[in-house]
Amino acid sequence: MLFKFLNFSFAKFIVDLVTELEHIHALARGNLEASSFKYKELADKLRPEIHFQVGDYVWAMHSKERFQTEQYNKLKLRKIGPVEVLEKINPNAYRLPLPSHVHTTDVLNVKHLFKHEPNKDLLSGFVDDFS
Repeated sequence: MLFKFLNFSFAKFIVDLVTELEHIHALARGNLEASSFKYKELADKLRPEIHFQVGDYVWAMHSKERFQTEQYNKLKLRKIGPVEVLEKINPNAYRLPLPSHVHTTDVLNVKHLFKHEPNKDLLSGFVDDFS
């Protein structure tokens, strides 16, 4: 053992130093966990949980990264739908029956899905009423 060769007071100093450092590390770890919990709690308040059931109709929104890079994609439609939810893989991923012209996977993240509301007038405020 290393302490046999060292002076007893020096060995006690090292043991005390290591114990104090372990205590400081435990305090720092606790502070980091409390701080990250506080930030997560705030982020969860600002981010609503969105859940769809099998059979619900949704709009699928494609981001630029989902289109092929070799093609001109600026004028392509980004919204697809309304399409029916076929399967709920987990609370964050859903399987949709996408059309054949969409060359991407049929599993989409919930951040790319929006609830379809069939009774909502989409053109209100854009179309003049002449009545």
